[in-house]
Amino acid sequence: SRERIDATTARLADDARASGTSLVRPGAPWEAIRFATPVPGGEVLVARLPADASLRLRAAPLALVAALLALDVVVFTAFGASLLRRRVVAPLQRLAAAARALGEGGFETRLPVEGPREAAEVAAAFNAMSEALERRTLALEKAVADLRDVNAELRLTRSGLDRAQRLAAVGRLAAGVAHEVGNPLAAISGSVQLLS
Repeated sequence: SRERIDATTARLADDARASGTSLVRPGAPWEAIRFATPVPGGEVLVARLPADASLRLRAAPLALVAALLALDVVVFTAFGASLLRRRVVAPLQRLAAAARALGEGGFETRLPVEGPREAAEVAAAFNAMSEALERRTLALEKAVADLRDVNAELRLTRSGLDRAQRLAAVGRLAAGVAHEVGNPLAAISGSVQLLS
């Protein structure tokens, strides 16, 4: 009898009569589950579970879905953390260790060019920088050694120049003394020759 059923259940009964098949409408999680099935003679049997029974029926699958969802979150989080560590964190740790070694003078430090494209590019750039720094350091060390050699030669040349200047001063002094002594002697010698 239509008076004792609600409008939603009545529509379900009409749909079951029209299709000739049994129908189930679960509705929203907080609504009752409704059933309708046609029977011979044009009648349709309908049933509506109470809301608390419907909720209990839905709770088990929802709990299973929630448990599966939580398990998926845990698995994907662990997988993501492992992948992140292997693909991002480990190459960055290797780069930091190599940079510290380079800062302490370990110019032979090289990183393996592997992994994701970005990590491989960073490793290749670090290796190129390390090689360039090593070349420049060797060039600077050679320039410093050459400067030391030139400074040593300059010191030797300077000491030779100082000695030459002292000898030149002694020579000028000797020439001055010879001139001062030679003039009176020449005058005396000339006078002696005149007298004789």
